[in-house]
Amino acid sequence: MPVIDGAEATRKILAEMPGIVIMALSIYTDEGFMAGMNRASALGYILKSCDCEESSAAIRRATCPRRPYWVLRLLHQFYRKSSVSP
Repeated sequence: MPVIDGAEATRKILAEMPGIVIMALSIYTDEGFMAGMNRASALGYILKSCDCEESSAAIRRATCPRRPYWVLRLLHQFYRKSSVSP
């Protein structure tokens, strides 16, 4: 994002609306981006390269109020399916 990154935006949004659920949707496969969103209290991180079924399942799990879900598994699947380096 041009002015602030996703983690900072997440912190600002949650400060104003603490009950909101934030899921990151990104092209970045770097674990540092994912960790930053996790530290900012996002409930998940989905890669834009994931198929609809994976994305839908991750969103359903992340929005379950009893068990927030961090979507690192999708990153590992992406690495196995792709020759793209992080």
